[in-house]
Amino acid sequence: MMVECLIKREGPTPVELGRTRYMFMPIPDPNRKSGEPSTSVCEINAEEHLEFLLKSNQFRPYKMGQSAPKDDNIDLSGYSIVIHREGKFEGYRIENNGVKPKLYVGTDGVWKKVIQGLTPFDSEFAAWQWLRDEVRGNEQPESPEEEGE
Repeated sequence: MMVECLIKREGPTPVELGRTRYMFMPIPDPNRKSGEPSTSVCEINAEEHLEFLLKSNQFRPYKMGQSAPKDDNIDLSGYSIVIHREGKFEGYRIENNGVKPKLYVGTDGVWKKVIQGLTPFDSEFAAWQWLRDEVRGNEQPESPEEEGE
């Protein structure tokens, strides 16, 4: 089944599930300018991977010509997701490059000044999901109407 990744970015979107790495490629669009982010698609045949992806709000079955997803921009600038290797532990950590000293976080969700002892995320996608939720949770409403008042 062709699956669309709703995460808008420039270029491919890698997603690791277990030992399988899927490369979601941007949907060709002659009207898109160079450097402009877009959604991407990939063929997924493993039933358990399909089920996992489609349960999230970040993927949907791809149908040619369907409307673009609602824009839900979250500013993740200043953060990076990098490969983390320490002893037997290998995975991904998130770095906050926008503060001095730089801060690091793993699966425990606690920002630290050092990477020693950090338990990494299993996949780049899991790290991205955590970061998205962390940043979204720290966003403040711009007006009282947005707070439901």
